Amino acid sequence: MRQQIYEFPELASEEEPSGVGAYISDALSALYYAYSYMATGDTSWVSYCSAVLMDSAHFLDEASNSGRATKQSELAEQLKYLDLLSVDTSVDASSVARVRDEARTEARQRVDLLKTIGFR
Repeated sequence: MRQQIYEFPELASEEEPSGVGAYISDALSALYYAYSYMATGDTSWVSYCSAVLMDSAHFLDEASNSGRATKQSELAEQLKYLDLLSVDTSVDASSVARVRDEARTEARQRVDLLKTIGFR
């Protein structure tokens, strides 16, 4: 799956695209990094994923002009997840399920925000 994501044409360019292209590139990169972590267990992929999601949140802030601080919201969410997952060295299924559910809710909110700025 990682290889399939890596071969997307949006990731083929050596230069970072601008505007919506940058958002698409960030989203695909985050997906690639998440799968890389799942495949290898190497936590450095989590850092890469986090960084690219922050870039994505920055794009939403600029594109929406809604006054919503998406980047700050994303940072707060990531810190909350880190706090939750760092409480215990053995992360249980309920903690993972909670983080997953909250991430899905946040993703749905982002899709709604994208729709308000005409991104389809």
